[in-house]
Amino acid sequence: MPPIEDDWVRWIWFWQEMFEGRFEAAIGQLESSTTGWIDLRMWARPNALFAGYAHHQLGEDRAA
Repeated sequence: MPPIEDDWVRWIWFWQEMFEGRFEAAIGQLESSTTGWIDLRMWARPNALFAGYAHHQLGEDRAA
């Protein structure tokens, strides 16, 4: 498996956890980032954006 430090791997695992309903685990994937961003060479987005999706699914709209 590629190292989790790679943003492509982090991105894939985030969505894998989301699709399987493991929203806390998805947030955990984002916390492994040192920059606070997912940068896939085509685009970059802040981790907070993706964490908001997970928090929304958890019913934590305030955190989202």
